[in-house]
Amino acid sequence: MWWMDGWPISVCRTYTGGDQSLFLRRLPLLIGIYFHHSKGIDSMSSYRYDQLPDVKDPKDLYIRLLLLPPGPKTGPISCRVFTTLLSQAPAFDAVSYCWGKGKDTILLRPGGNPDLHIKESNVDVPAETLLQVPASLIPLLYRTRYQGHSCVLWVDSICINQTDDAEKNIQVARMRDIYIRASKTLLWVGPEADSSSEGMEYAAKLAQRMQDEIAVQNGELSKEEAKKKPKVEIRVDHPHLTALLTLLNRPYFSRAWIVQEVVVSRYPHIVCGDNSVPWYLFITAFIYLLQSHNWIWEFHAGGRLNLLVGLLASQQDWTQGLSVKWWRVLGRHRECESMDPKDKVFSFWGIGGLKSFVDLGFQPDYGRSIEEVYTELTARGLAKKQVEILSVLQRCIDSGDADAKAITKLDTLLWVTDWR
Repeated sequence: MWWMDGWPISVCRTYTGGDQSLFLRRLPLLIGIYFHHSKGIDSMSSYRYDQLPDVKDPKDLYIRLLLLPPGPKTGPISCRVFTTLLSQAPAFDAVSYCWGKGKDTILLRPGGNPDLHIKESNVDVPAETLLQVPASLIPLLYRTRYQGHSCVLWVDSICINQTDDAEKNIQVARMRDIYIRASKTLLWVGPEADSSSEGMEYAAKLAQRMQDEIAVQNGELSKEEAKKKPKVEIRVDHPHLTALLTLLNRPYFSRAWIVQEVVVSRYPHIVCGDNSVPWYLFITAFIYLLQSHNWIWEFHAGGRLNLLVGLLASQQDWTQGLSVKWWRVLGRHRECESMDPKDKVFSFWGIGGLKSFVDLGFQPDYGRSIEEVYTELTARGLAKKQVEILSVLQRCIDSGDADAKAITKLDTLLWVTDWR
């Protein structure tokens, strides 16, 4: 049950300060609190989303935001959801993460008050309800609330009603606007593991080394000054290099949605465990290794590098304001993964290929089948004489392939491109 995950310990510390004698004196009170919450959780109802209002200005958008109060790194997570126009939203951080298959439960207070300066005692607290969220999100919520102050977040699994296809269609089509508006984007790759902290620190050092070398070439930094800089050792068996490359193997980096979430964000930060590093430093580290030390790939597997290279290409297109044909965007990121095959198209709708998608008259529609989405996309492209899409190879499925069982042949005509 939910209260077994550290809740009694955190409550005991709150009410006794770790004093054993005080704990014994207050034991009856603690037992009462425990039974009050354990019975209450069973009687709570599931969270029900209110329909988002219609906007008067088509350029604006109603969104939900999550208000997360400070708290410990264990125990139940209680937060509020409130609705606001995107143009009037308070400062918030957007979250990018890999959903995964596991589920966990948080306590939600509907409505709430976005004013972070109002004390809890002065707010009319609505009844708590339950909402299932991806279990992969829980460690990030613990980490965020442990910082000691309230935070406002936008998290897709919470702030979008995942059971309402009509709402998803609207929100997904405007997803990029939400990430553009966010103060920063938290790229949550997961908890600390496999020396990931050292790997992230190593990435920052590699990025700094590349910047120093460029500064020397441009005459902005003398060779003498560069020699005084901390040295960064690069060798095949360096444990920090191994930790950095191991970090790249996490499921997060193969996720289709992260491309848009990274590309359009103003200040994306890689977050792993309690450590954080700006995205530009993280990606610069890999650029440096590819350009100046590509020999390491003869000893380390670089299977995920193509995903980073594709993401970097889309980031450069976005920065330069280039419009790229939609099928080239999808082809560039075809190896990315998504739980819903329709997201192999929808997740890229808002970046470099947006104009060509709009010119097709194509919009995200979760109410349609995979076959319908792929067929419509191909048919609209051919109607615009975009015959290049016929040259996109279909994915070959070998009956002996371990992944073959997970991929079934679509019931479409032969000319329809399967983007899975």
